[in-house]
Amino acid sequence: MSKKMNKETLRRLQKNYRDRVRRRNKKFFAADKAGKRVIIAQDVIDQLNVGKIKAENLTYLASKELQDIISNSEEDRTDSTGEKQLKKELRQTEVCDILNKNNCTACALGSIFVSAVGINDKLKVKDVISHYGYETEVVSSDKMHSYLGSIFSKRQLHMIENAFEGSVVNELLLPNVTDEEKCVAFNGGLSEEGGIKNPKKRLIRIMENIIENNGTFVP
Repeated sequence: MSKKMNKETLRRLQKNYRDRVRRRNKKFFAADKAGKRVIIAQDVIDQLNVGKIKAENLTYLASKELQDIISNSEEDRTDSTGEKQLKKELRQTEVCDILNKNNCTACALGSIFVSAVGINDKLKVKDVISHYGYETEVVSSDKMHSYLGSIFSKRQLHMIENAFEGSVVNELLLPNVTDEEKCVAFNGGLSEEGGIKNPKKRLIRIMENIIENNGTFVP
């Protein structure tokens, strides 16, 4: 966070963000697919700017709160009746209720997922419980692709991931070397090789591109 941003400025930003969330959600359900992608892209930018999401390379999604709830909801044969009931309730928890109340760290794919879940509000802990793994992959990339599949094509998600990471982390569907090169070069390539070093700036540039191109990432 910039040293110039004090607590009062941050609180004001967060209040403005919450006001926008209410208006955004109404627009989202009335929008077509392209419109939904634009709304998600703007929401990712908003969440980055208020510190709800911290952009980070090679981190699908890191959320201690979600990790803890998933871990505590796993069934065990030795559970008492009370423990079983509590775990059942935990598994019915909406993922958006956890993510919306807490900050997280994510890559491009993870940030889009966090935004979509927060708006769409249709994903329970039980739906991701079998997919979590490491602390940096609370929800697997496969689950994210599956959840986002009704809004983003897999090819577009791969292009966005490659542009954010500055390398070919996912081979594009219907491989096109030119497209891959454009994605990798979009933010100047790898940060350690002269590309834009700030992950937040890298991700905002991608989201702005999606907005400017009416819901499609065009490197």
